[in-house]
Parts: sequence; structure tokens; C-alpha cells
Amino acid sequence: MARKFLPKVTMARLYYMHRREKDPKAERRLLVCIQRKQGKTIAEISKIMDIPRTTVINWLRNIEKNGLNKRYDIKNKGAACKLTKRQLKALERDLEAGPAAVGLGAGAWTIPLIRTHIKKKFRVEYHVHSVWDLVNRLGFVYIKPRPRDVRGASPAEIKDFKKKAHRTVAIYAGRGHLAVSFDEMHVSMQSIVRKGWYRKKRRKGKRAEQVRVDVTGRRKGRATLLGVVAAGGQSYFEFCDTGNAKNVEAFLMRAYKKLGKLLIYTDNASYHSEAVFRRLYEKTDGGIVARFLPKYTPELAPIESQWREVKRYIANQFFDDIEQIKREVLKALRSGGIKIIKMHDYLTA
Repeated sequence: MARKFLPKVTMARLYYMHRREKDPKAERRLLVCIQRKQGKTIAEISKIMDIPRTTVINWLRNIEKNGLNKRYDIKNKGAACKLTKRQLKALERDLEAGPAAVGLGAGAWTIPLIRTHIKKKFRVEYHVHSVWDLVNRLGFVYIKPRPRDVRGASPAEIKDFKKKAHRTVAIYAGRGHLAVSFDEMHVSMQSIVRKGWYRKKRRKGKRAEQVRVDVTGRRKGRATLLGVVAAGGQSYFEFCDTGNAKNVEAFLMRAYKKLGKLLIYTDNASYHSEAVFRRLYEKTDGGIVARFLPKYTPELAPIESQWREVKRYIANQFFDDIEQIKREVLKALRSGGIKIIKMHDYLTA
């Protein structure tokens, strides 16, 4: 019986197809066919190939009945889309316009809201999971958008600023100035709690216990962390009791003595005023030069990413007092426990 397997296909043909086959599963099926053609029993093939007997039988039966093209898996295309191409285009336009534009009065699309909109507009009902797949296929992703202040610079203004900044950095680099991003962040005893991976404690016959972490609570204590970061991982950080023009001026003088000539890019905070940097320019004989970011565009300051690293480091921790936080943060910044962020391209020479 085995020798009558695929009577119109020669052994040489099977060997040739097996040598040229690139699909791993199809290659195994051809090898099963070769062994069956050689006269081996189902049990022998199953043992040699380490495949269940029922699988060997199904492979051989399918190929014998439908031909050698059945060595490949046929992917199930799934059910046809319930919406027409024209309806999909209309849905895509609605999703881009936002819920408010179609009269749903919400700030952002959610899956239930999209499902309701499809049912109302196209008279078609989708399961929640199918709606998720549908919007993914249309090129939409579920993300948390970055907020942008409406008072901030326009995209064209930001692009123009970056071009000018890049040229300025290159010019001052030739004069020995190091381009840095400067800002401050406030640290308090009010703990930051972030998501993380924890083992859930389960009790027999009861629900799992809520995971808890020890934090400091709303206790008194606050300090301001001042910092400058530059390309190549150069940085300088200090804590002060409060952020004001006097402390900023003193900090930047110490940063100047440590890092050398500085081209400082900073925001428009009240104690980062032009008067402060004018005094610094005069004190250092042009060693400290300042340039200001466009208003309400914190995303242009690389050091904002640095503050996220600091917050991530102190999150979910218990501290006795503000002095301990200051010691731990400075130690981690100087030892590499908190990574120093990369500068944005437009601030590199």
C-alpha cells in the first residue's frame, strides 16, 4: 500500500522538491512523503520524525488527495469586512477629524465610541475586538498624545528656531562654548507612585490582595534641583532651597567654572530673565551666553527628559526627609544611577 503512495510522482522528483524547499513546515511534509514512498509505515515515520501518528496520517492523506501543493498551509483570510471601501474611507476621515466633528462631543476616540459611531452612521454592528482590529488596519494606534500649549510656537516657527539654533551652536563651538540645556525641577516629600511589576499575593478562596508600596505621604519639605546637560553626557547638578534669580546666577557661575564657556538654551521663566544672563555675560567676559526657547515649548528643552529620569528614579520609594532625597538624587546623577539624556540634534555642533 505504501509503495502505491503518489504513483505518478517519482522519488527523484520528491528529492528535488525537498532540496529546493525553503518553507520549514513544507520541507518536513515532503520528507514524510519521501519516507512513505520508501515503504515505511505510519508508526515508523512518526517515530523518526517525532510527529504524532494522527498528524502524519492527515498530512499524507491531504497531499495524496489534493496534490503536493497541499504541503503549504493555507492561511484563513477571515470573514469579509462588513464595511465597503467607500465606507472605510468615510470612517477614516471621521476618525481623523475627531469625535466633536461628527457631533459626538468627546475629546478623543475610544473603542466604544467608534463602535457607536459605526452603528449610527453605517447601520453595521461590530464586536469591540473587531473595532480594535479595524482601526488598527486603518493606520490608527492607541497612544497617549503629548499635550501642546495652544499659545506655543507654530510648527513653522519651531522648525525655523531649530535651524537658527543649530547654526548658532556651530558658531559658538568654534569659539570654545559648550551648548547646554538649563532648567530646574522641584522635588517634594509628596511621593511619586508609578506602575511597575509586582507579585500579587493570592489567598485561597479569596481575591488577590491589592499591591501596596511604602511612600512618604504629604509631609513638609521641598527643594529645587538645578541642572545643565550637554552633548557627550557632560552635566552639572545642584540643589537649592528655592528657585530664584540669585540662586540661578550662583549655580550657573559654578557650572561655568566646572564646564568652561557655556552657550545656554533655557526657557522664559521669570528668574531666567535677560537681566540675569546679562550680568553673567559681563561677569564672565562673554563666557556665558544665553539663548531663549520659543514661549510655551518645553518639548524643545532636552533637560525636560532628564527630569523624567529623576522622577522615575525616586518613584515608589520611601524617604525620611528632603535631605535624603537630595543626597540620593545627586549620588545617582553623578554615579550613573540616573542616566544622563542625549541632547537634541539641533543643539549639537
